[in-house]
Amino acid sequence: MARIYAAYRRDNPHPDVERVLEGLAHVHGATAIVSAPSIATGATYRTVVENQIRECVGVVIIAGPEFNTEPDALGRRRLDNPDDLFRIEIESALKISKMMVVVALVGGYFLPDAKLLPRSLRPLTRRGVMNMGAHESFENDQNLLNAAVRRMLDGSARRTVRCLIVVLLLFTVVSLIAVVLATIAANTASPLP
Repeated sequence: MARIYAAYRRDNPHPDVERVLEGLAHVHGATAIVSAPSIATGATYRTVVENQIRECVGVVIIAGPEFNTEPDALGRRRLDNPDDLFRIEIESALKISKMMVVVALVGGYFLPDAKLLPRSLRPLTRRGVMNMGAHESFENDQNLLNAAVRRMLDGSARRTVRCLIVVLLLFTVVSLIAVVLATIAANTASPLP
């Protein structure tokens, strides 16, 4: 089953993050949307997240005003810490070539200029970005996000069908070659009258 990975800051997220997640689960099913495993920190987390994202057909990154400004316990911007869990999720999604990534911005947030982000996160500004509007337009924006996720999920189904067709064609060609070779071998092995 094709799945989408949802990346977002789990502690102290903007209230609209939950609305976006509920909207995705409502339309696509709770099992189609996966998120971070419950592992504390460090290299183990990075490995598990990368493996989980590789099993998905796309990633939705949900970010609010806290994305770029949330401080850590020492008052530094959390995104500047290479072990920040949200940063690890985003980096993991961006480093997988051909991974479809959509950014859903909530709470009136806009991505900062790429120069203000850590180097590993700068490609994020070149991905599909959707601004999830205020109350009046939020439902319409959620519908647009759901359509983007549907295209990701449908694209995975089409790739699976194409792969099956290619395998069947290869099997047919190999079978025909085997029949032709067996016929030639039978004709050359039979004695002449």
